[in-house]
Amino acid sequence: MNRTARYSAIAAVALGLSACDSPSSSLTLDGVSSQDADNQYTVGEVIKLNAALQNSGDDTARFGEVHVYRSVDDSLSAADTHLGRYAVADVSAGGSRSELVPVATGGWTPGRYFIGVCNARLESGDATECATHEVNVRASLNLSGLVPGALVVDRRTVAADASGAKPVSLGQTLSFNDAATATYSVAVYRSESLDRDDTATQIGFFNVDAGDTVWRATFDAATWDTGTDYYFSACWANGGLANNLVDCYQMAFPVRVQ
Repeated sequence: MNRTARYSAIAAVALGLSACDSPSSSLTLDGVSSQDADNQYTVGEVIKLNAALQNSGDDTARFGEVHVYRSVDDSLSAADTHLGRYAVADVSAGGSRSELVPVATGGWTPGRYFIGVCNARLESGDATECATHEVNVRASLNLSGLVPGALVVDRRTVAADASGAKPVSLGQTLSFNDAATATYSVAVYRSESLDRDDTATQIGFFNVDAGDTVWRATFDAATWDTGTDYYFSACWANGGLANNLVDCYQMAFPVRVQ
């Protein structure tokens, strides 16, 4: 973890708090670290960062958020890529907590990056401090010739439509280079955890031809557990070989089924 030179290493970070929100709270960001010790990721994986939060005030700190950036060096600026903002849970008076900040890498160019977590948008000039963490993102292990984009979904909350169905539409953009083969396969999984493991449920399996620009599929969540958050991943293979599904592209945020 590195605190950027542009910001004071001892400055307090008020994470989106106004005087009206929590007049006697003092919420600070005490650093950012990775849950993975080697800091090595394959394109498509989710980088799971921990933001260490502390509240030295005498009231609960509420309504906080952090902004996440990607940079090629540890000197963050408004020119770096803004990856999104994440709400942080309340921190009780005198308490501390470690907040998960997930960062999806689908569509990234392999290389070394610094992921920055800031208390406000750099573009607005309101950020008073940022902390960065260095990661290495490696090329796909199995997908010679195919470069999938980020896995995306059409909505974050799914409710029943007029027919009673609960449609969830997922997809990725696709690009190919000279090493492309004729056919690729993608299996789609849902899980109640950010970590896709052997307990994840496969909900679809498709073949994609070289030259296709996108794949998209809609799934009916009507029989899934109501009130549950689901994470999705798309796992790829060359040549339609289901047992070689080793390149997985994950979404960093869940979809709530109502």
